[in-house]
Amino acid sequence: MKPFVVRGLMDRQGKLVQAYHPTVVRRVVSPETAKRLTAILTDVVGTEDGTGKHARIVNVAVAGKTGTHRNSILPGAPIPANG
Repeated sequence: MKPFVVRGLMDRQGKLVQAYHPTVVRRVVSPETAKRLTAILTDVVGTEDGTGKHARIVNVAVAGKTGTHRNSILPGAPIPANG
C-alpha cells in the first residue's frame, strides 16, 4: 500500500470535498503474515505490560517495535553486518 495520512478534505460546512483511498503498489507479505505481525506489534503498544505502552493514543490502534532485533536471532545464526 502507498502510505497516506489524510482520509479526505472537507470544506467549512463539513462537506467532503476530496476523499483519499489506499493505493495498492505491490504485495510484500501475505495477508496472514500481515495480520499476525499487526497483532504482535499492536500488543507492544496496546497491552498494559507492553514495552511501548507510552506510545498509546486513545481510540487509535498503534503498532510498534521496541528493543533490538538481536534478541530474536537464533543461537548459531549469523549476525547481519549492519546489525
